[in-house]
Amino acid sequence: MVRVDEVSEADEPIQWVLLTTESVDTFEDILTVIEYYSLRWRIEEWHKVLKSGCEIEDRQLQTWERMEVLLSVYSVIAWKVLELRELARGEDSVGPEVLLSEAERAVLETKFPELRGQSGKAYAVHVAKLGGYLDRGSDPPPGWETMWKGLQKLRMWAEGYELGAE
Repeated sequence: MVRVDEVSEADEPIQWVLLTTESVDTFEDILTVIEYYSLRWRIEEWHKVLKSGCEIEDRQLQTWERMEVLLSVYSVIAWKVLELRELARGEDSVGPEVLLSEAERAVLETKFPELRGQSGKAYAVHVAKLGGYLDRGSDPPPGWETMWKGLQKLRMWAEGYELGAE
């Protein structure tokens, strides 16, 4: 068991009691358990993308083998949506080629010529714009649903771009 007391100016700071099967013999072990727990929101959002975005529960596959293949593909898509969202919210630390294919980048640069030579964050924000994100100064960062919609549109356009290039 690990107990974590929030330190804040709130009237009633939250106290977390984490039950774990991990070893908690050292302070480093405790920090590891806390870090694992902090990742739970990302895992929950990954499941949301699979359920709501990919609609994986609506698939009517007859065998586990087929579901396993579908889940493998959709897991990568869900990961990409969440990574693009994090990139749009974070620092300019990676290039756009990390998460976007050459065709996806070409389509974005055609639609938004000002993107050429920009950071991965700029590309991610423009993917969100395709999904309806307005990017006004007062707007919160884009969420996964906006990123999902933008990525769907971008993938469709990129597929057309690739077909036209053949």
